[in-house]
Amino acid sequence: MDNMKPKIGERDTYRYRCRQSGPPKAVENTKGKLPKGKNVGKLMQVMNIPVDVFLEIASHLHPLDLLHLARASLELRETLMSRNMRTIWIAARRNLDPPIPECPEGFSEPRYASLVFDTHCMACGAGRATWKYSYAARVRFCAACWKANVILGSKLAKQMDIKNDMSIMSVVFNLLPEARDRAHYHSRGQGDQHSGNKFYEPEFLAMVEQYRKVQSEGARALKEFVKKRKLETKARLEFDSVLRQRERTQNRTKEKADEQAMYDHADAVKEKLRQLGYTHGDLPRWTAGFEKLILQPRPLTTRSWNIMRPKLIELIDAERARQAEEAFKRKWYSRLNELRTYYNKYLKKDRGLHPEKSTLPKFDVARKLPCMAALLTAAEDPAEDLPEEQFAGIEAVLLQESEEKYRLPAKHFLAELVRETTRPSAIAATSGHAKTSKKIKASVSKRKGKGKGKKQDVNEDSESDVDYESDSEGSVDPEAQDVDAAADTTLLNALTSIFECRSCERYHSGARHMTCNELLAHWQDYHDVPPWEADAVCVSYSFDMPRLLVALRLPPDTTLSDIEQLLGASSTPPKCSHCQVFSRPDRTLGNLLYHIRDSHWRPHDASATSEKEFTIDLGVESSLSAACHSAE
Repeated sequence: MDNMKPKIGERDTYRYRCRQSGPPKAVENTKGKLPKGKNVGKLMQVMNIPVDVFLEIASHLHPLDLLHLARASLELRETLMSRNMRTIWIAARRNLDPPIPECPEGFSEPRYASLVFDTHCMACGAGRATWKYSYAARVRFCAACWKANVILGSKLAKQMDIKNDMSIMSVVFNLLPEARDRAHYHSRGQGDQHSGNKFYEPEFLAMVEQYRKVQSEGARALKEFVKKRKLETKARLEFDSVLRQRERTQNRTKEKADEQAMYDHADAVKEKLRQLGYTHGDLPRWTAGFEKLILQPRPLTTRSWNIMRPKLIELIDAERARQAEEAFKRKWYSRLNELRTYYNKYLKKDRGLHPEKSTLPKFDVARKLPCMAALLTAAEDPAEDLPEEQFAGIEAVLLQESEEKYRLPAKHFLAELVRETTRPSAIAATSGHAKTSKKIKASVSKRKGKGKGKKQDVNEDSESDVDYESDSEGSVDPEAQDVDAAADTTLLNALTSIFECRSCERYHSGARHMTCNELLAHWQDYHDVPPWEADAVCVSYSFDMPRLLVALRLPPDTTLSDIEQLLGASSTPPKCSHCQVFSRPDRTLGNLLYHIRDSHWRPHDASATSEKEFTIDLGVESSLSAACHSAE
């Protein structure tokens, strides 16, 4: 009957449409053409073998294999789907371990096999019906068709106009089993079903129609009908429970087999690594990427080993470098702490007279500079004290090496980030926010291949000896190819060269905009790696910049270095002509822009940039500001 056919659900096509790249390809019309290929027709040779041999082979197949074989061609379908072949399907089903119950009454063997083992939707034919199925309701759907065909009992009662008929409502929900999918299935007793359960809509509607028909025949016929339907419902629910229990047993067995296969695979991989010279101590600990490679539920083959070997070696080399770093820290612990104290004290001393100290790297990065590494490992005894006078002797060299190996590469990285962002394609793709490009990181990391410092032997008699590489990868940028520092400086002084740090709370606060120097100062306080290694920097232009220039009484051709000069020329908090004081007294570009955006908000239009509605007093007047006043 047509009314018993399931409905095809409306699928959410957005996520599938997003996967398409361009218009769909035209499909060639092959109607009337013979198929091509070297294997075409070979499957039909199975029909040339004797019938008894074919039956014997087919009886040892899995029921799902029989389904696939029957779908291979029309001839095989006609053969395997005939009633005469029922014994083959029964033999294939009884070969299963653990076994499954006998075929339900009124069910054909192929349909039973499709319900239990197949993953195709009974409505639309989609091959992803792996969770939405019910053995009691005898349906298997994809998510969309399940939603269209399995409906809440209260909605079905309203649809059939029986919601107010208590004589039907009191028994109708127990006359057929509810439909519970795999995700929401849980073992429970055979209690009364109610309107809160879900039912297969075509079967529910047909059952209500049959109930009304039998109700008109008299009370005795209705009583017999209800009794028969309840017994059938109970049997179908028990049938569902048996199959679900078999699934759980089968899944536990498969999980144990997969677990053993993973351990065997891991042992085989470790043996291969041992043959390459790696020890158990070289393997990474608590690394998801490493465990994902070695813990696979399948035997190790030559092909899979050749694929995973470079990845494993890369992870192991990184682990070796980490272990060497930790061993170095343990060995030189006391001198390392003393050097950290001297360096942090040096950063804070006379910071106003030496603003370049604010852009030096953090200690974890600075200690890998050649002068710092040489000072740290100069003593033969790792426990020997490090005099502060020795650190004072390298301060000039420290500034020079920081400029060459940290500040110049960092500024070049930020300049390249600005160039990448200002390209037309990047502007269209990012709409004002540019992520750290992999190409930019690669261009900076290319310079790490030259000028690596020589390894220094540290106390050959110690058990914790490590070879410390002063310019180890991941610290400071080694001697590199020449870059146009003047061009980078000019670009970073432009008003559009404003940066944000996405990995800090400052990114989510109002005063998140930073110049190049402010970003490096921020990096000194919060980050243990150079900017070009942290995927956290992005370029973000503030639309309030023109209004800031007007409030500061500066000409439009002002650069960021001019604004920084004004901010650093005085120590008093900035004052607003309307607000008198700032909510944030820090003299940074981000705080100025935040004040304009937060306290003097207006739409970003041309009139807003030209109107002088308020002024900001930084406590000092620059030559640019004076020239602007004289021009007025």
